[in-house]
Amino acid sequence: LMSAGWFSPHGNVKYYFRGEDLQHQMLGELLATDGQDWMICSMEDRAAALRVLSGLLDRDLDSDIHVNHAGWNLTEDFKARIPWSSVSDKFRKDQALYDQVTAAGGCLASPTLRHLADASLIA
Repeated sequence: LMSAGWFSPHGNVKYYFRGEDLQHQMLGELLATDGQDWMICSMEDRAAALRVLSGLLDRDLDSDIHVNHAGWNLTEDFKARIPWSSVSDKFRKDQALYDQVTAAGGCLASPTLRHLADASLIA
């Protein structure tokens, strides 16, 4: 990743999101947005987010609809070639966000949706 220029603004990596703290890049200022409805759930708790969306949309969303059950057969090879310790400093903000989501029970939400995240509806 380092030699390919993943973290360099002038690197030769062709990917929509690249660089440090990818979740923060993607979410932008969402967490600081007043008056907007939002909810962020960890992938482990995506079923909770889909249950909330089902309730809001008044239709049943299948929580397994986009789950890749097959997995990626090169996961262990990737982890061996790029140990987390070699890049973890590039994802400090993302790790802090994940820790915040986990500490909140798997989902963070705007004040207007917090009651749904806290309700037994998503437990």
